[in-house]
Amino acid sequence: MAAKRKQIRKYLRADEGIVLARLLFNTMAVDVERGHIFRIRDGVATRLTEYPGGRCGRYRFVMLHHSGSRRKMPVSRVVWMACHGRRIPEGYDIDHENRDRGDNRIENLRLRNSVENRGAWAHDGGAF
Repeated sequence: MAAKRKQIRKYLRADEGIVLARLLFNTMAVDVERGHIFRIRDGVATRLTEYPGGRCGRYRFVMLHHSGSRRKMPVSRVVWMACHGRRIPEGYDIDHENRDRGDNRIENLRLRNSVENRGAWAHDGGAF
């Protein structure tokens, strides 16, 4: 399990670089107040489709297309990075304060130590 988690984190770190580059070059925009992500092409913003995922299907993901491959990225991570303009530090996760994994408004997202975040999840009985 730990090896798989490490591999997932490696891919997320690479995807974070793609997200930040797209924000910098104005090919992606984020409405942090509502938690929506948009693709910008020819000056037109189109909202990206969000897909359910995660253990209970309550997290929301968007598909990133880069160099001929498609990657899933959690909406919460994209919104947080767009608001703060930087990568998520190593050893930290994005936590939903109200425990609603589909609520990706910036006011509901906070940076939290990964160990604390998993402890809170276990404390709530594994479902929040």
